[in-house]
Amino acid sequence: MKPYLNLGCGRIIYPGDQHWSHSLVDTEVFTYPRWVNVDRNEADGVDVIADLFEYPWPLESNAYGGALLSHLVEHIPHGVRVAGNSGYGGMMDEQEAGRAQYLASLQDGWFAFFSELWRVLEPGAVAHILAPHGHSDGALADPTHTRYVMPHTFGYLRPDARSPFAYAIGCHFEEVGVTTYRLTELHHSLLPADGDTPEDINQKQQELGLRMMTRNNVAYEFYIKMQAVKEAVG
Repeated sequence: MKPYLNLGCGRIIYPGDQHWSHSLVDTEVFTYPRWVNVDRNEADGVDVIADLFEYPWPLESNAYGGALLSHLVEHIPHGVRVAGNSGYGGMMDEQEAGRAQYLASLQDGWFAFFSELWRVLEPGAVAHILAPHGHSDGALADPTHTRYVMPHTFGYLRPDARSPFAYAIGCHFEEVGVTTYRLTELHHSLLPADGDTPEDINQKQQELGLRMMTRNNVAYEFYIKMQAVKEAVG
């Protein structure tokens, strides 16, 4: 079993009990026995010290069985900062230098970041992503946020994306499962409840969608699962 990545881990280190701030994430993720914790700051439990907004990452390709990204993607800079000769911990070889040149050619750091995430995950691996909802005060007020993220933001990473950035080969993901939300207290009545019929749940989902489109502060954050679309290695 390949290890999971805990990217931008801060002081939350895995393996370990599921942290309360990750309560939306599928519980089985935290049963994985092997993790690699990555952060730009040295701290107890951090396995790899790396700036994830500098590319390429000092991580091997196709080496990880999944990843957890908690409140990280909203901080991705728009510019693309490519590492110097340090690359993968030493002088770059020709392939690594080509990778760096490719990353530098991308028009936005979003695609450089997810291109590296795509590279290091094994085929079919899932990235579990938590982010503040772009229509929330938490997303808007934090001066360190560089972008306002919503579930459909990740549609630009689909292989069939109809966007000016679809040429960004090497960062193809598709959504799996259902996106879930941590709703503000005013909207808790739209959460699934015991005894709900399928019709009740469908009606709640439609009402939630309407409120999401027309109101601010319906949701604090959301949880989305993005699967790496790539051919099997070997």
